[in-house]
Amino acid sequence: MKNTPIKILFILASILISGCSQPEPAASTTLHNTTPDYIAQVNGQPITRTALDQLILPGKGKTALEELIQLEAVRQEAQKQAQNYTDKDLIQQEFDLMLQDMAPDKDRTDQMALFRYMLKSRQLTPAEFDVILLRRGLLRKLIDPNVEITDDQLQTEYEKQYGPKVIIRQIISSSLKNIESAKRMLDRGDDFTQVAVTMSQDQRSVEKGGRLGPFSKVDTEIPETIRQTAFNLTKQGQKSTLIHFLDNHQQEWWAIIQLEKKIPADPIDFDTVKNKLNEQITTRTINERMINKMKLLRHQAQTVIFHPLLKN
Repeated sequence: MKNTPIKILFILASILISGCSQPEPAASTTLHNTTPDYIAQVNGQPITRTALDQLILPGKGKTALEELIQLEAVRQEAQKQAQNYTDKDLIQQEFDLMLQDMAPDKDRTDQMALFRYMLKSRQLTPAEFDVILLRRGLLRKLIDPNVEITDDQLQTEYEKQYGPKVIIRQIISSSLKNIESAKRMLDRGDDFTQVAVTMSQDQRSVEKGGRLGPFSKVDTEIPETIRQTAFNLTKQGQKSTLIHFLDNHQQEWWAIIQLEKKIPADPIDFDTVKNKLNEQITTRTINERMINKMKLLRHQAQTVIFHPLLKN
């Protein structure tokens, strides 16, 4: 759907606020359609656009505005490069790619069911998702689609997906004092999961009781020291000593991990999945290029926010 930014933001606000508005007192009970600030009337009492803004904009309105700012920055770049497109075609293109990536072995009915579930779980409206799809379609036109993949990359991806894996629980902290306190709790017999929930700073694993994985020896999303230590553990429930490592920003972290499970390698033949691995690396590389392009354009954009509820 091709929408102007104002129209999209108004649609988002209208959908989110449906059934939740509170009336504001007014001197007159007569609602005139020519009064721009009045958007509804309940038993003669008007509901104003200002009341709607105050309820919507401090929360979801900020996210919606940021989406529109990003879209406008990308659209301007596409116009500079004289890219030919229609919003409708780009949205449909990205929608089809998303469905195929989300559920490649499902028919369209099942794909649409998964899509609707995804919208609901992420609390997104179709209008909001159209903005995301349009932005992705424009970014795809702005990046180099050619990806050269080496044999080493394919072998690494094969090892990552089909090689031996481990599942661990972890407690991570940027404070040595904090991680030593966690170790004392474990030494006295406290449950690792409970200590992870109360002491760990890694939010993605805390939500799962400190559980992380499965991951392979070559999964670079996991710090190398954590990977090496995890694969050196031999028995289920075995705990590591204190682990020290630096993140990508050279910040210090400490960790304690516990082996949950070791998973043997999948015996599937490399040549059988080589083409699939090639497609996955290509897709991931293109997505990374699109993200980096978006970050660059957003950084370069000179943005001025006028609405007082959105300025911060």
